[in-house]
Amino acid sequence: MFDQYLSKYITAAEKYLPDKIRVLFIAESPPFFVDPAKMKYFFFEQCPGNEMLFTTIFQGVFNYRYRKKQDDKKALLCRFRKNGLWLIDAVEYPINKRMNGEKVPDKERIQIIKRPENTRKLLSRLSKLRENNVLDSETKIILIKATVFFALRGALTAHDHKILNKNHIGFPRYTGDSTVVNAINTLLSETGITVKL
Repeated sequence: MFDQYLSKYITAAEKYLPDKIRVLFIAESPPFFVDPAKMKYFFFEQCPGNEMLFTTIFQGVFNYRYRKKQDDKKALLCRFRKNGLWLIDAVEYPINKRMNGEKVPDKERIQIIKRPENTRKLLSRLSKLRENNVLDSETKIILIKATVFFALRGALTAHDHKILNKNHIGFPRYTGDSTVVNAINTLLSETGITVKL
């Protein structure tokens, strides 16, 4: 069902791919949806409803609270790109819910992320970014959500990727989740990474 929409996610994300990635966020997957009109994604310039992940990550990085009705998200995404920031998903298709809308337990999501074909695909994407000199040995990675952290930290470290977080950072429970905002802000500060809004 989701194959026809994957190109929309890829096209939206690649529009904001920096020339050089300084910090790469890896989240779990695009969110599940039934109605295509309600599709949400971090890199969609126009998104229906609440934008919990974008708002929270943006606030964690820039200490600026995105106001959906007042701010130009396209301009903010451009700032994200200009600062060498990007986000990809561990799995390219939604894994948070089943086709009937039932929530997928975290243990099962970890297994989905760890499937050889999914891990290979992610590592292949990162390798291509390295080959194109967009990602290098100085690129820092922040893993968002416990499922991503526990499923991928070992594999990414084994392939010489620098993971900033030593513990998992949860997915935002609400827009601008202060725990997630503070965790991201602390990681960037400790590493000496500076950004300009």
